[in-house]
Amino acid sequence: MDGSTSPSLSLKKWSAMAKAAGAGVNSLMLRDFFLAMRDWNLQHKAPERNKWIRMVQPINIRSEEDLHL
Repeated sequence: MDGSTSPSLSLKKWSAMAKAAGAGVNSLMLRDFFLAMRDWNLQHKAPERNKWIRMVQPINIRSEEDLHL
């Protein structure tokens, strides 16, 4: 990956990039989110007192049996 991802890319392009990396689209977007946060913190000289970045990512844990819900 060359880090040239952008939220304006089509899902088809995101999917192709994720497949090439052996990852899912959500994983690729998470990677880009963390890289963007790191870059923002570096550009704004954010204090390093708390190096943790936390987020919540919804995931679908339903099986095909749950499709009727």
